[in-house]
Amino acid sequence: MATERKQVISDVVSFVTWRRRLPRVLLDLQQPDVEFQLAALSAEQNRNYTRLANQFLHACGCASSGFFMSAAVVGMLGTYFGAGRGLSDLRVTTLLTFFSGFVLAALFGKFLGLLAARWRLLRLAGQIYDAIAKAQPGTAAAQT
Repeated sequence: MATERKQVISDVVSFVTWRRRLPRVLLDLQQPDVEFQLAALSAEQNRNYTRLANQFLHACGCASSGFFMSAAVVGMLGTYFGAGRGLSDLRVTTLLTFFSGFVLAALFGKFLGLLAARWRLLRLAGQIYDAIAKAQPGTAAAQT
């Protein structure tokens, strides 16, 4: 049975520690789930922040990878056939070029998807910080 790893953030100190580690998290894809149990926030806010943080932490970039790969397929085939070439003009080098383009587009899309998710995670951490500071003026600001 697999043990579920979870980081519980229940006070300002643990939140600030988690927030300071986020730049290093950007390169680590094996992050534990996070659960917010901050007294300064409502139960609904804690649930929403927990859901969003875990969604951003575990994003894989698959949707953007698929989008870029699909766009590459359409673009390359459109360019190839739009130039007046036909199936009889296909060569091994042309197929290898197409395949390489598809793979590069997929990797680029994956990278952009991961980068966007991590950026959203950093922005979410800022929003949580602002919510804590608003609920407990002086407490959150004193910890940074």
